[in-house]
Amino acid sequence: MERFFVLPFPSANFPLSYTVDKFRSRSTLSKASDNYFNRYSKFMKTLISVFSILILTSCFNNKNNELQSTDSQNYENLSELAEKQYQYDKDYKNSIINFTKAIKLHPINPVGKHAEDYLFRGLVKKELGDFQGAIKDYTKSIKIHEIPATFSRIGDCWLSLNDTSKACEFWRKANIKGFTNQDTTKLNLCKELPITPK
Repeated sequence: MERFFVLPFPSANFPLSYTVDKFRSRSTLSKASDNYFNRYSKFMKTLISVFSILILTSCFNNKNNELQSTDSQNYENLSELAEKQYQYDKDYKNSIINFTKAIKLHPINPVGKHAEDYLFRGLVKKELGDFQGAIKDYTKSIKIHEIPATFSRIGDCWLSLNDTSKACEFWRKANIKGFTNQDTTKLNLCKELPITPK
């Protein structure tokens, strides 16, 4: 970086030799000040870089927290919307879409609620006649949070798929797990079939 020094104009008060000496001493100072300035400049650049990184990290963490709270809110909205579409609007296709979106937001949601989403999506699939899809969702629901009635629902799907022995297997499981509201017709149907040990 170039430095320009104004030399005093030679006059009676400042002879030429004084002016040249003054210039020499200033140029020596200039080199020293250049070194100091360069070191100071590097230090300031480093300091600014460190502060920039800290500020960006802080902003990123805040953004992550905002996204998590937004995801949590989105999850609640999607789950409620999907339930409404299933139970009241009978809009099964959109209900499945919204349950699926809610399930994808799972990592920040309560475990029981996540199991409920699989259960409801299974109910919707059953209404649409997708019994295999319903069985898969019911099974996922059971793996997360076991509800005895879900075993009975799986049995119902197997019956719809004309597999009475599988249906009975799950109805019996529901009974063993404590589901007492089992339809007696189902259990009577199963009495005729032999119990296969599992």
